[in-house]
Amino acid sequence: MAIMFRHPGSAKFFDYWDSLPKDGLVPDRSAFDPLSIARLMPQVIMVEYDHNNDAHFRLVGTGIVERLGFDPSQKSYLSYLDENVTEVFWIISQTVLATPCGGYFRVKAQSPTGYVFDLELLDLPMSNGRSGTQIILAHMAEIEVTGVAETCEFRILDIRSAGWIDLGAGCPASALDEPATVIPKLDPEIIH
Repeated sequence: MAIMFRHPGSAKFFDYWDSLPKDGLVPDRSAFDPLSIARLMPQVIMVEYDHNNDAHFRLVGTGIVERLGFDPSQKSYLSYLDENVTEVFWIISQTVLATPCGGYFRVKAQSPTGYVFDLELLDLPMSNGRSGTQIILAHMAEIEVTGVAETCEFRILDIRSAGWIDLGAGCPASALDEPATVIPKLDPEIIH
C-alpha cells in the first residue's frame, strides 16, 4: 500500500529522513543537515522532548513563522494546544518515539490572523545523543483554509490520525478516535 501524501513535500521529506545514517532505526540529530533540504526547510519543525515531560520547538521553518506571524522556537509546544488535544499529542509523541514509527496526521489549527486551516503533518523520530533527549522532526504542509475562528491566536485545535508508518519496528494500533491506516515497512518505491 502506498502512502498518498496530499503535499509533495511530505514524500521528499520522508526520503531525506530515510537517507540519514541510523543507530538502529532512528537517526541522530547530528546527522541532520538543513542545507540538504533547503527547499523543504520553510515547512520543517523540530520538537525536542526533555526529561521534564515537556516538548519545546527547537526549530521552526521560516514559512511556518511567516504564517504564524511569530517564531515559537524555544517555546513549549504544549502552550499552543487546545486542552482537548493535549492527551492525543502525548499519545502520538510517545508512540512515534517509543515504537519507533512514523506518524502521518491531519491537524486543524487556527492562525493569529483568525483563519482555521487543515495541515498535513509527517512526524519522524530522531535522537539527540548529545543531550540524551528525543526529537520529532516534522514536515508541516497547509492543505486548505476551512473557516474563520472567533479569536486571533495560534492554537492547535484537533489532531486526527491518517496513518502510522512502519520504519522497521512495526506499527501500533491506533490510539486515536479515528482508526489509523497501518502502512507496511517502507521501501523506496512505496511513497511515490
